[in-house]
Amino acid sequence: MNFTEIIATLQQFGSIRKIQDSHSQTLKHLSFVNEDTIYDQETLYFMNSPQKKTEVLPPYCILGEQDIYQHFSAVKANGLAIVEAKSLQVFFNHAKRIMQAETKKIETDNWLPVINNMKDLNEIANTTATIFNNSVIFMDINHRVLAHSTVYPISDVVWSDIINKGYLSYQYILDAESPDFLLAPDSGEPVTLTCWASPLRKLCSKIVSSETNDWLGYIVMIEEESQISSFHLDWMPIISRAASKILVQDPLIISMKKSIHSKILYELIIGAKVQDLTNTLKQINFLDNNERCVAMIAAEKPIDQQVFFLKIPQLLNKILPKSYFTYHENRIIAMIELNDTIEYFDSEKLDELNRLINKYQLRIGISTNFTQISEFRRHVEQAKRAITLAKIFEDEQIATYEKYSFYDLLRRVTLSSEDNLRDFCHPAVQKLREYDYFHQTTFSLTLKTYLDQAGSLKMTAEKLFIHRNTLLYRMDRIKELLAIDLEDPNLRFHLMVSYKIEKFSQIISQEECCFEDSKNSISI
Repeated sequence: MNFTEIIATLQQFGSIRKIQDSHSQTLKHLSFVNEDTIYDQETLYFMNSPQKKTEVLPPYCILGEQDIYQHFSAVKANGLAIVEAKSLQVFFNHAKRIMQAETKKIETDNWLPVINNMKDLNEIANTTATIFNNSVIFMDINHRVLAHSTVYPISDVVWSDIINKGYLSYQYILDAESPDFLLAPDSGEPVTLTCWASPLRKLCSKIVSSETNDWLGYIVMIEEESQISSFHLDWMPIISRAASKILVQDPLIISMKKSIHSKILYELIIGAKVQDLTNTLKQINFLDNNERCVAMIAAEKPIDQQVFFLKIPQLLNKILPKSYFTYHENRIIAMIELNDTIEYFDSEKLDELNRLINKYQLRIGISTNFTQISEFRRHVEQAKRAITLAKIFEDEQIATYEKYSFYDLLRRVTLSSEDNLRDFCHPAVQKLREYDYFHQTTFSLTLKTYLDQAGSLKMTAEKLFIHRNTLLYRMDRIKELLAIDLEDPNLRFHLMVSYKIEKFSQIISQEECCFEDSKNSISI
């Protein structure tokens, strides 16, 4: 900036009188004058009025005077302005900020072509945070966290929690969709917002498609390291345009924008209450008491997003008619209308699903049935747990919660208690295993199979591929060794539960890492 530009900018902060301005030299530095100062042509100097009016002034100078309107005869200075002596330090501070902002502008202008060529939102987020000197978060139109900067730690508890979860809870969405923000220009012009739960101000800018003018998401800058300034206001639309080139290609955003069903189901997952959405739920017939279930589809291996979020729902809809799809935590979630059919998942549907699963390396979890839409969120969690437990047991690719519900109970006890599950096992199970170990017998397997077959000797013999007489001999020996009465229904139940606990305990001792998935489960 030259002397003329600096003085013009400083005039907004108070009375300043320009005396001399004859050159347009770019000024790069600021300094107070002392007895050792050697003047140069690139520095703007600040000094109190000299005692001797004959004293040589710096080439570019702002003087502190008692009377700024006194007469000045011709002075030998390229640029001279005067302010009240008591305000000299204040004007120095303002000039310093002005020159720092200008220096930063020149430096950041070099980032423009770099940012415009970036293909990764995390790269843009960290580059923007470096330029802004504040943390930056990119959100999509459904309030999912797409990317966030890691340059500065985010001490704001609310936004730290949002980043950890990966989405904005419904309780905060009404703040995010305030009229001030919704009515903000689609040009990306930012607005400053505050939230009842968060003490720090946020600068927010819409991300809009330049081709269709559709709202795709928004940028959030948290005012933490540095205050919101005109520099941030100027740059937010630039960052918004750079981000829009990436978001416009996001298949998940495309899918969610096409369907009101997707949006409503997603909002129910992230915490919306039925009463919050009653009118819309009525319009789309979701308040009807139809029989429904939830299917969750997860990719077992990396898969192209276009295929996963666009193509697979189309294929599933052909197999499972009257299905409504939404997306959460990088999984497809389908709410399926069962049409009062007793056997909705018949063999034909299961065969088609298995072909789809094998082709795209998927796993599907299916909840129990429900009728009230208020139960949707809980059944999403059931489908998720079915997938988690099927992975633990290395079991089938189509997992029903009904099959794993008892193991889910054990899983929750394991996660919430320090008790050892094996403490709840009947001692006869351990005693029989020890006997088998020392005598090379298979009594434990025999007893378990007998219990699994509801006490049927015929079915047990067939399952074990042994003669009925052999089974009778084994059962007699088991009763003799354990001194138990297998006709007692309570005892049989306890033994069956004990075998399930034993099986579950053996698996989770080897698969502790699988329970990391539970940290991201939806709170019920």
